Amino acid sequence: MNKSVMLKALLVTMLCGGFVSSSLVAGTEVAQKKRERTITISVPEMQCGMCEARIEKGLKKIDGVKSVKADAEENTVVVTYDTKKTSKSKIEEAIANLGYDAGEKEANESAQSQLSPCCKPGGHE
Repeated sequence: MNKSVMLKALLVTMLCGGFVSSSLVAGTEVAQKKRERTITISVPEMQCGMCEARIEKGLKKIDGVKSVKADAEENTVVVTYDTKKTSKSKIEEAIANLGYDAGEKEANESAQSQLSPCCKPGGHE
């Protein structure tokens, strides 16, 4: 084989290899996006910035949670998560275990009793 043919073969191999690896990476990203889900959970007892911070910090510890935004004014938590690693039910349970009602889950009474006075139900009345 002469040098010109070898260089062309090498170039084609490199280009095709780059295309294949780029396609694989893009395919993986698409698959990961399909596994992501964003939900909004009602947290009616969330009242202040301390509540928001506590919930966000607690949920970020869950494997598979990608992002969390708690909003005390709207009494909601918006969570994006990997459906292969966690679920809405597990996220609601985690919020309940922090001391807050979440969706259909009732707050863990022991955890709720440990909250700062302003974060307990009626704390801002």
